[in-house]
Amino acid sequence: MGQKRPRQGVFVNDPAKVPRGGGALIAAIASKNFCWRFNDLDWGGPFGWINVSADELSRTIIPKLHDFESMTWAEFDGPSGSHSISVDDLCQEAKARLSELKMDHVETLFSVRITGIRRLWGVKDVAILRVLWWDPDHLVCPSLKKNT
Repeated sequence: MGQKRPRQGVFVNDPAKVPRGGGALIAAIASKNFCWRFNDLDWGGPFGWINVSADELSRTIIPKLHDFESMTWAEFDGPSGSHSISVDDLCQEAKARLSELKMDHVETLFSVRITGIRRLWGVKDVAILRVLWWDPDHLVCPSLKKNT
């Protein structure tokens, strides 16, 4: 066996050129149907799923998520009242809980509007919402608008 030689860098003709496809990837994700997973639920803390009743889960939350499955992310993100929120804009309790969960690397969470004030929170992973919290009183990121 010979000695390993260091890899040589790749010569780039024009550094001003940007690879194509970024816009296509965003469009492809926006065209995918809304999809959700419950494998990352936070059971504890102030927004834990331990606080949701079986009745509310089966009569309100699951049916609403089921309805959203017929929408693309482009239809869902914004027009439905659901959108990304920077972790910097969250309440202190939510930031502290993310830290406890060792999720300090997360920069944004996704807020899903279930009813006027009720929100479900998760992490958007490409075209899948990984559900994290239940926020029945809109406390994770309080709004200044009335009834939202």
